[in-house]
Amino acid sequence: MSNDLIKSGVYIKFPSRIKYIKYLSQFNVDITTNQQSLNKYINEGKYLYTVEMPEFNLIENFYFDTTNVETCLFGLSKSKQQMNLLSILNNLIYNENYSKSLYYKAFATLLELENTKQKIQKSKEGKFPKTSIVLFLAELGNTIGDTLSQGWFDLALDIAKQINFLIDTDIDIFNDANDNYGRRRTQYFILRLINNWQGWSDSNYPNCAYDEPLFNALIEEWRTDDMARIEHLLLCALDRHTHQCRPDNSKAFFDFSSGFYEYIPYEVLSVLRLREHLGLQNPVLEHVLTNTPLGQLHPITNPNDYMDDFLLGILKRVREEYPDFADDLFAKGSLYADTVQQTTSKRSWKFWKK
Repeated sequence: MSNDLIKSGVYIKFPSRIKYIKYLSQFNVDITTNQQSLNKYINEGKYLYTVEMPEFNLIENFYFDTTNVETCLFGLSKSKQQMNLLSILNNLIYNENYSKSLYYKAFATLLELENTKQKIQKSKEGKFPKTSIVLFLAELGNTIGDTLSQGWFDLALDIAKQINFLIDTDIDIFNDANDNYGRRRTQYFILRLINNWQGWSDSNYPNCAYDEPLFNALIEEWRTDDMARIEHLLLCALDRHTHQCRPDNSKAFFDFSSGFYEYIPYEVLSVLRLREHLGLQNPVLEHVLTNTPLGQLHPITNPNDYMDDFLLGILKRVREEYPDFADDLFAKGSLYADTVQQTTSKRSWKFWKK
């Protein structure tokens, strides 16, 4: 039974820690541009900006709105994630700023989902082209895996619930979540793991969500008391992770093609975190991916500890367009209720509430 899934071994071309550090270091980290744009949004709200296109002899004005906020917040969080990945891999000491970058990314993801729902509604009204609505399960699934492995259960559940709803409603808006293109199996595994934990039924998932025998076994057995069995399955998953860290090509698609997740086995960490949450014993895993702090569980922190005035200012402005956004933080009696503008001014979020 314990050997019915054979370990594949670490991918022969999987980069060593030193080589991976060199790979990450070659990319420029741009924090300033995104931060400046977001600071302007915090200070002014929705504002006009100019785009010059000299090749077409055009100068156009656009509104910096929640779609721009989503893009800039994602860019900022990814830049911070990259910087702190390098710090952790260089020093082999966990850096809490890495967790903060994931907290930023979680809110960028929540905003992306809210923007998407608004676009779908506009599409139904004939005000937005359906073909322009695109989501990527690879990145969304990564965010769920990040938040779940951090132990931020409410955030992980919120994002997973919304993605399940969108998949069940219209899988066509996902660029990489069907049997014809993409087939991000690890990301589907994270959704299935949450569904199994919560007792939710799977949404309208395609066949590729169920064609990995290792993940099917983990869904069935992640709560097992058989330590040898769970150790074997998780070591198999760690090996599989190293094989999935490759760029997509015309013949094959890989779960971690972005270049950021080589040393972040969140699918394994998520299983370990949920077992810990349920009071189950966890195995000690010896593997190249568990030899850095990125492959280990750390004490659960309150995610709201990573809230700062910058992110808070962004969220408050977003609520001027989406009054219910992040309501668990801002609703009456909740954490930041007193920071919300409670006036009858024209731009008060309550003015827009339906």
